[in-house]
Amino acid sequence: MTFKQSDSGRRVGVCQVTLSGHSGAVRSVAFSPDGRTLATASDDATVRLWDLAGGSGAVLAGHDDEVYSLAFSPDGRLLATGSLDQTVGLWATDTHEQVDIFTPDADEIYRVAFSPDGCLLAAGGNDDRVPVWDVAKREPTAVTINRTGGEQCSRPVDRLRVGTRRAYLPE
Repeated sequence: MTFKQSDSGRRVGVCQVTLSGHSGAVRSVAFSPDGRTLATASDDATVRLWDLAGGSGAVLAGHDDEVYSLAFSPDGRLLATGSLDQTVGLWATDTHEQVDIFTPDADEIYRVAFSPDGCLLAAGGNDDRVPVWDVAKREPTAVTINRTGGEQCSRPVDRLRVGTRRAYLPE
């Protein structure tokens, strides 16, 4: 999408290209951090990565049900996807391969988000928990955040802070 000045001086969006390929409703979209790629998640159980310069797209297939959410890691190398199949997919954006799949003991996954430093990945659904994974270790952390704001921990946690610089977890 490009923006042009209208006669009134307002910026207006003008569609330059239409991306098509999904066979179901598109539930989520996200731009890569460098702005070169657009990811789309669909009811057809696929995710597509669109090269915005050329318009070509890669299909990421690995979920068994509708994909509702997606998020790029801050460095753009990974894409997380959340699905009604109760899984979180982790994909390499350069090879389009699924590098891992997390299966939280949770309902459908409606939202996924990386921490600002990319160290943690969180998912949310219809139940009362937000599972959190250590991205580098590809394993769940000791923390599951309740919807009420409390924490359930499998071991003591001294502190958990997800900020713009670091995420602290117990050793």
